[in-house]
Amino acid sequence: SLRRARNIKSLLDSLMPNSSKNAEFQGIGELPTGNLLDRKVVIYYQQKADNLAAKINAAKVGDKITLKNLNFEPGQDVLLPSSEGAIRELLEIMKANPKLKIAIEGHICCSEEDDRNLSGLRAKVVHDYLLNNQIKSSRISYKGYGSKRPIYPLPEKTEAERISNRRVEVRILSTQ
Repeated sequence: SLRRARNIKSLLDSLMPNSSKNAEFQGIGELPTGNLLDRKVVIYYQQKADNLAAKINAAKVGDKITLKNLNFEPGQDVLLPSSEGAIRELLEIMKANPKLKIAIEGHICCSEEDDRNLSGLRAKVVHDYLLNNQIKSSRISYKGYGSKRPIYPLPEKTEAERISNRRVEVRILSTQ
């Protein structure tokens, strides 16, 4: 099983050298079933998010960048576990760029009213995460805009439009 896993890794290396450089592999051994269908290699992968660091480094003061893969429980200000990579990436960027100052801007979809300030509460979750991980409060601010700045007009026609409108962005305030 280990040899089979190594061979698949070699194949991936030859087909996609940059994609598999951090790949891990392991052999599980023989399963007690004796079934020939158990002779397999299972590949798990995590899709890498857009290169947020490159976008932020190339950004000018005033530019806005949407935080991809940063999602919340429906109707709540609770991050989904799948958002951990995106928020951690933002934290690492902030740590690597000590002069960077950003505004975190929350947006919602689907409704013209944000009675509970859900957009602000979601932006605050990102703000508080950075604050709780030693990013100075003077470098980060947050605000919710509800659905006042939609990418697509309300009411949205498709789920893709709703997802685009339901977002958290960072606006570059200062890089110096």
